[in-house]
Amino acid sequence: MSEVGVFQAAKGDSLSLQEVQILPDSAFRPALSPNFLFGLSESDYWIKINLVNSDPQRRHLFLEVANPTLQKVIAYQFWGAHLLQADTTGIDLPFSKRPHPHQNFLFPIDLPAGDSISLLVFLGASYQPMNFNLYLWDRDARVTKQAVRESFSLGSFFLLHLLFLSMLAITSLGFGIRELWYYTAYVLFGALFVFADLGLGYRYVWGAAPYIQKVAPFLLVNLYTLFGTQFIRKFFRTQKRFPGLDRLFLISRSEERRVG
Repeated sequence: MSEVGVFQAAKGDSLSLQEVQILPDSAFRPALSPNFLFGLSESDYWIKINLVNSDPQRRHLFLEVANPTLQKVIAYQFWGAHLLQADTTGIDLPFSKRPHPHQNFLFPIDLPAGDSISLLVFLGASYQPMNFNLYLWDRDARVTKQAVRESFSLGSFFLLHLLFLSMLAITSLGFGIRELWYYTAYVLFGALFVFADLGLGYRYVWGAAPYIQKVAPFLLVNLYTLFGTQFIRKFFRTQKRFPGLDRLFLISRSEERRVG
């Protein structure tokens, strides 16, 4: 991480690539970890990375920005002052425009033996929190070992949710507990929210519709919250037993609609 620096532009100030290139090294604060927590920021960020290949063979790498909801990401690769490659992506663009077909942003890097390059990564201000991890992978390891681990983790998560949903549906039908359908919908929309928030929906379902990717997480998180609240109200009959708590639920929902 000593080779990684971060520059935050002033709010509303959009710097060009040429302006960022001439900034002194002191303008980039050193990154202390691979975890970047910029939050819900209205500023643009630039990340500067210096890479040196000390191996006796050419290295094929991936730079991964692990947040699929960033609005605009551009990775510039320089050999000295010469621009080698520029990859532009983000959820304003169709999924087919990704440099590599993955829900996160993966930028391919080819580094000859004994050579060095520098990267400037632009992160445009976004309407979702700009929090992500930054990884540098060997390309083969990323598309084999790490991809298998990733698929196993995600597959296990959604398989468990599918089994749980099946059990809930069977219980609701078998015992006639109508209120349990609210909980079933709560679990379903919660799983769909994770599916959308991880960028899997954008990768596999609505890749040609960036607008859906923008609104889907917000819509699904509101739906699963709504059905979770309704389950508590109906199953525990808070309207009769806890009228004060029930009014609090209703006030919260009406305030959400008013703000929205």
